[in-house]
Amino acid sequence: MLLTSLASFAVLFFRDITIRHTTVFLGSSIFYFLAFKRMFSSRFKIGVFIRLTLMFIIIFLGVLATSDNITWEIIYASLNFYGLYVFVSTDNKLTIPQHFYKWSGRIFVIAALLLIALSLSSVAYVREDGRETTHLALGMTNPNLTGLLISGVFNMLLINLKHIRAKLLVIAIMGYLIYLVWLTNARTSFLSMMILIIYVLFYKDRKIPSFILFIMMIAPILFIFIYLGLYYSGFEDFVLLGKDFFSGREDTYVYFLNMLQKPSHYLFGNIGFVAFRNAHNGPLAIFCNVGLIGLVLFYWNFAHHLSFLNTNADSRTSRLAMVCILGVCLQTSAEALMFLGVFPASAFMYFYFLMASCKQNLDYK
Repeated sequence: MLLTSLASFAVLFFRDITIRHTTVFLGSSIFYFLAFKRMFSSRFKIGVFIRLTLMFIIIFLGVLATSDNITWEIIYASLNFYGLYVFVSTDNKLTIPQHFYKWSGRIFVIAALLLIALSLSSVAYVREDGRETTHLALGMTNPNLTGLLISGVFNMLLINLKHIRAKLLVIAIMGYLIYLVWLTNARTSFLSMMILIIYVLFYKDRKIPSFILFIMMIAPILFIFIYLGLYYSGFEDFVLLGKDFFSGREDTYVYFLNMLQKPSHYLFGNIGFVAFRNAHNGPLAIFCNVGLIGLVLFYWNFAHHLSFLNTNADSRTSRLAMVCILGVCLQTSAEALMFLGVFPASAFMYFYFLMASCKQNLDYK
């Protein structure tokens, strides 16, 4: 997983979409394997089994309902989402080998250097489809995804900082990554990084209060109502962090909600039409694909897993990873890919949950 994550950044130097998609497919396959391996190695719980089965049925019937419109893209996207759902449903504690921290630190230093090199290359302000953009994109699908992945590398460097020798150099690199995220205009990613830094400086010895967990988990749901409410109440010119708050997502949210064309779609979603496309909001994307029932199932397992991890977060490493997961919740207010299981976003989810479930005391200093 570490190497495929690194490869996903390295192939951005190539304009060949086939090479990029092959790397993503390989990373996704490894993620499926690790997710199901973790599930089978955990204790059997009838409640979790029922919820996993119900989600599988909803996705399976949703794909079948597309009739002659079934494509490999829909099947692949469905596997991505279900693989992530299986992963966040497993709450077993793990022992992580010391060498994992050593190698992950080195690999993410290389990943950071690759991102910096990309920011200085001809693809810096070019999307994956070749269109130029005013915000840093690094050849990825959109600048918001770019900011999300850069912040992921930043988070992993901060978690592994104790295990890296050249700390001052890495801290300088992390400072430059913050600047790159600012250039992407990915404000939720920028805010999540600031929250992580504040936590490390002032609160790293404290567990996260339960009410903070609750607020951060429902934040992306509330964001939709607040965002649309402000826009349609005459606040189109609202500015946040020196930049326009509204970036066209209001049209995207309405467009995706209009894909729910039947009463049954509100309960079970419309996979055939939505096809797990990026709705630029995690809960909205889940709701449009698997309906209210699927959204409740996802959040039920997700909330249960986070509560378990937070209760057992006995080391600074695990608590730091918990803050990263809550940062993901904040980021899904504006970018859905973390909740859709799309690689390499899913790789960061894997690393965060892995480190948050670590039971040995590898204190962060």
